[in-house]
Amino acid sequence: MPHDDDLRELGVLLEQARGLTHELRDDALFARLLNVFARMPAGDRGVVIGALEREVQTRCVSQDVADDLTQIALRPNPNAQIYLRVVEKADENPVDMLAFLRAAYNLQRGIDALDPRWRGMVLMALRQIDPTGRASIERFNRTITELLAEADRLGPVGDPEPPPSAEDESPGSNDASPRRS
Repeated sequence: MPHDDDLRELGVLLEQARGLTHELRDDALFARLLNVFARMPAGDRGVVIGALEREVQTRCVSQDVADDLTQIALRPNPNAQIYLRVVEKADENPVDMLAFLRAAYNLQRGIDALDPRWRGMVLMALRQIDPTGRASIERFNRTITELLAEADRLGPVGDPEPPPSAEDESPGSNDASPRRS
């Protein structure tokens, strides 16, 4: 048979559990944390939780010593990324053109929407790329420019017949000859 002290301790423990349950249930950020944890692939959870633990530990230590020793304070990075972007080695399959064009279009839209200071940031990044890398970017841009000019010349998809190309209008060509379609 339980003693009165045991029942009182149990009551206090239950009251603390009830208070904690209500506090966590009413905390919108805790609900978001649980939601994201539940959606996270199970194999990622240990790595992500470990990263969060290390960062929080560093932040707590920083708070304790920043004023006195280092004069460096840590703040949360609203743009932090936990997942690395990994580009796998390309296989022999051809490029998915629709995906490529969507990516190029999204990149262009992203650049248009950037802060006006983006040019300076991009210039700084380009200055750090070796000459071979910059030449590769230049070739890519030249190719895109050539493709845009060709697309303008051909007109929208679905036009009955594209305008003649330079090869079609060579001297000695006959207007009666059939045109390419």
